[in-house]
Amino acid sequence: MADGTQLNVEQTNGQMVGVKNNPKRRFKHDGIPPSSKECCPKDNINCCKGWYDTHHVEFQVSYVGENRRSNIRAIKGMCGGYIVFKGTFKNITYDNFGPGDVLLESQSWNY
Repeated sequence: MADGTQLNVEQTNGQMVGVKNNPKRRFKHDGIPPSSKECCPKDNINCCKGWYDTHHVEFQVSYVGENRRSNIRAIKGMCGGYIVFKGTFKNITYDNFGPGDVLLESQSWNY
């Protein structure tokens, strides 16, 4: 993020049932700094219940900015894909890619 905003990302759906019900095994990273990458491979049942590119996953993304106010958003993606966040705390943009670098959607959030 251009202004140093850090993101918190937690997977909320798309993994095996035993993982989904156990927060200690879920994909979760807090305070992801700008230009960083976090990954959970599609062949890991903690990330993707079917190891196939056609399976969907869901994430909750939150970020804290001015006056310690936070925003929480839900994003749906695909196993084997990735999400790129850009912008600033007041105007976050993300590009959601599926397998093979196919752009699925682009969204902006205004605070």
